[in-house]
Amino acid sequence: MAAAGWRAGSEASIPLAVYAEGCAFRANAVRALAEAGRPWHVVYTSQSPRGIGIAIEQGQSVGVTARRLVPAGWQVLDEAQGFPPIEPARLMFWRSTQCEALALETLVDILSRQLGRSAWLNESGGATLTTSHQSQQ
Repeated sequence: MAAAGWRAGSEASIPLAVYAEGCAFRANAVRALAEAGRPWHVVYTSQSPRGIGIAIEQGQSVGVTARRLVPAGWQVLDEAQGFPPIEPARLMFWRSTQCEALALETLVDILSRQLGRSAWLNESGGATLTTSHQSQQ
């Protein structure tokens, strides 16, 4: 995503305003740019969505988030502007095989049902919910 009117040259390094390393959106965007042969560099990192938004509003960088969260008046950078598609982020729960908390089971069940009912998510492939038990060592 970028502020209205933002443009990059076809050979220009893409200036990114992103969350810190470990963020699924950042990792997926960087991977997609690298695989497409598009140079990129991080110009701003923040833990705050608003901080990243301010950096993007200045028109000097671009960011990545779910399409449904792109603010009104901003543009979605896609293949029409020469940007590669980005793999959707995944929601995963990892827990010990010894964890049998009813509250956790209830939360996972609610999220599974809600995400499963989302027509938008089902059509866009916008999310995947994975549950797993991780064995303790």
